[in-house]
Amino acid sequence: MERPNIVFIFTDQHHHGVMGNAGDPYVRTPNLDRLAKNGTKFNNAYTNCPVCVPARMSLLSGQLPVDHGALVNQATLDPNIPTYAHSMNIGGYQTVLAGRMHLYGTDQYRGHEVRLTGDNTPMYVGYNNLLPNLGPDLMFTILQKRDGITKSGGGNSVVQEYDNAVVRDTIEFLEKREDERPLMMTIGLFSPHPPFIAETERYKYYYDLIDDAPIHSNFEESIHPAIVEWKRRRNLKDITKEDWRRVRSAYYANTEFLDENIGKIIEAAKKKLGDNTIFIYASDHGESMGINNLVWKTTFFECSVKVPLIFSGPGVEKGREIEGLVCLNDVTRTLIDYGTGPELPKPYGQSLRGVLEKGEEIDSNRAIVSQIGTYGKNRFDKDLPAAMIRKGDYKLISYHGYEEVSLYNLKEDFLCGDDLSNLPGHDEIKKELLDELNEVWDGEKALRLSEEAMENFYIMKEWAHKTRFPLMEKFYNGLTNEITDNWSMDSKDNYIEVR
Repeated sequence: MERPNIVFIFTDQHHHGVMGNAGDPYVRTPNLDRLAKNGTKFNNAYTNCPVCVPARMSLLSGQLPVDHGALVNQATLDPNIPTYAHSMNIGGYQTVLAGRMHLYGTDQYRGHEVRLTGDNTPMYVGYNNLLPNLGPDLMFTILQKRDGITKSGGGNSVVQEYDNAVVRDTIEFLEKREDERPLMMTIGLFSPHPPFIAETERYKYYYDLIDDAPIHSNFEESIHPAIVEWKRRRNLKDITKEDWRRVRSAYYANTEFLDENIGKIIEAAKKKLGDNTIFIYASDHGESMGINNLVWKTTFFECSVKVPLIFSGPGVEKGREIEGLVCLNDVTRTLIDYGTGPELPKPYGQSLRGVLEKGEEIDSNRAIVSQIGTYGKNRFDKDLPAAMIRKGDYKLISYHGYEEVSLYNLKEDFLCGDDLSNLPGHDEIKKELLDELNEVWDGEKALRLSEEAMENFYIMKEWAHKTRFPLMEKFYNGLTNEITDNWSMDSKDNYIEVR
C-alpha cells in the first residue's frame, strides 16, 4: 500500500470540549465535527506539559519535559535531540513546517526540510517581538495577566492576521508542490490562544448567545495551597460575570475562526494530495476559560491539561470515539510509525496506529504523566515545578516543595472540586500513583533545569536589550516589516516571561 500523506494541524490553547463534536452547546465547528465524524476521536487525550514550549518540545522529541530538559517557555530543545521530522525524513517523507512551533534559536527547522511562515512570538531567547506585533495597548493581553481579561472583547489582533498568513502560505505551498515523496506537513496555528479579542461581528454573535456564568464546583473549599498562590500571582479575584462573558465570547469566536481555517487547509490538501491523506488535529494544551474561576493554562486541571485529538483518513476507523488515556507523545510515536524511520531516544508515548486501523483498545491500566517547570528569579514568589499522573478514574498532582498532594476521582468529579488526598480510604491509591509518578518525575531536577534556563534567559534578554539584534528575516512572519522605534527597549516589562 502506498504510504499516506500526513497533514498535522497543531493549534494553541484549544479547550478539549469547545467543539460541536464534543457536545459544546455554543461553538460552531463544522470542519472539526466533520473530521471527527470521518475519523477517530480521543476523548481523554493529555498534553505532556500544560504550557506552550515544553509541550511542543515534548511533541517533537517524544520525551517527557524532565528528560528533554525544556520545562519552561524560556528554554528550548537541545538541537542535538532528534525530532519526528528527522525520523520521517530518514524514512522517505518530505517534511514541512508551516507556522507556529514556538522554536527558539537559529535552528528554526528541527528536522523539517521546508519552513513556511515564521512565528509571531519570540524566535530567539531574549528578543520580544510581541510589542511591535500586538502594539502597546494589547501587549500584555497575550500573557497570564489581568489585562487579558479586562481588555477582552471584539476587535482585531495580530492573531487573526498571523493565522491567515499561515493558511495562505500553506495553500500556496500545496498548489505549487511537485515533490513526489509522501508529504508530512505540520501546520501550526495560533488560535484560539489569547488575546481574548475576536472579530467584532463573530464576537457579538457569541456575546448575545452566552448569558450564563462559567460552571463551578466547590473547588475553592479544597483548593491546594500551590493553586492559592497561583491565583494570587495572576490577580484572579473579583472577576465579574461580565468579565467572563467577554472572555468566553471572544474565545468561542476565535475557535470558530480557527475552524474556518482548518476547513480551508483540509480542502486545499485534499485537492492537491487526494484521498491518500491522513489528517491529524491536536492542540498543545487547553484553556480554563472561567471554569472554577480559573483562566489560561499552566495547571493540571482538566480544562488546562486535556487536549482535542482527532485522526481521519485511509485506514482510520470512522465515527469511533476512544475513552482510553492517551497523550501528545503518542502522536509522536504514531507519526514515526507511519514514517518508518528510526525510533527516537527515550520515548515516552506509544503508537496509536493499531488503535486507529485495527480496532485495538487502549490498556485500561495505562497511566499518563504531564510535567511543568517554574519561572522567575525568586523561587519564593513563583509557581514551583509540578507533575500530574492520571490512571483509570484517578488523577494525582504533586507540587514540588509541598508535602501534600491533590487527588481526584474524575469519574465522579471532573471539575476537581473535591480533593480526596486527606480523606480516609484513599491512602493506597495515593501511594500507588505517587510511586508511579516518581519513576519518571524529579521535582528537584525540574527546579534546577528551570532556574538554569531562566538564568540563561535573563542574560540573553540583556544582550537583546543592548544589541537590538534583528530577527532572522527568513523566518519573520512579515506582519511587521522592520523592528520599529515606536516602543521602548528600556522597559523591562517588554521582556516578561512569555507564557
